Amino acid sequence: MTTSRRTTAHSLLLAVATAAAAAACWWASMGWDHEYYTDPATGYAAGPYRPWQVAVCVLGLLAVAAVAFWLLHPVVAGLAMTLGFTVSFASSALPNDDTGLAMVGVVMVLFAMALASVLVGLVATAARGRRHPAGG
Repeated sequence: MTTSRRTTAHSLLLAVATAAAAAACWWASMGWDHEYYTDPATGYAAGPYRPWQVAVCVLGLLAVAAVAFWLLHPVVAGLAMTLGFTVSFASSALPNDDTGLAMVGVVMVLFAMALASVLVGLVATAARGRRHPAGG
């Protein structure tokens, strides 16, 4: 196996691991919760996700991104995270959809993850450039 093939295989393995880690963030924080609750402050139905679940998910995704953008090309890392998280969300939202709006949620999650991945990728790339200046 040549170095190029080894590098490609290694990158592919890391991309799959990144997608799996992003999916795990969904399932560990929000994928299991389908129950709405009554907000004690307002008395209105809310949810199904509580603020702490969203915070845990975002922190988990940031941790995955920190590693992924360090090890992979930013485009590969962003695509892997976006696809892993969106497919996980879709697999839990679409089967339980009674309203027909789950696909709207899937599209919103897809665009939000893509945008967040681009922003985090830009920050990570800029940070990496500061650590390894060209010509130094």
